[in-house]
Amino acid sequence: MIPYLIRVAVKSVVTLFAIATITFIATRLSGNPIDTFLGDGLTEEDAPS
Repeated sequence: MIPYLIRVAVKSVVTLFAIATITFIATRLSGNPIDTFLGDGLTEEDAPS
């Protein structure tokens, strides 16, 4: 039973690391989220608060 729990724990850690890495890379590749949200021609002052 202990080897099974260790195997599941290791798989969980690897999965969480992979998800965090993919999410980080995806957000970095998409650029500045404020620029994406505002679109062209708007400034940060035009954003709703």
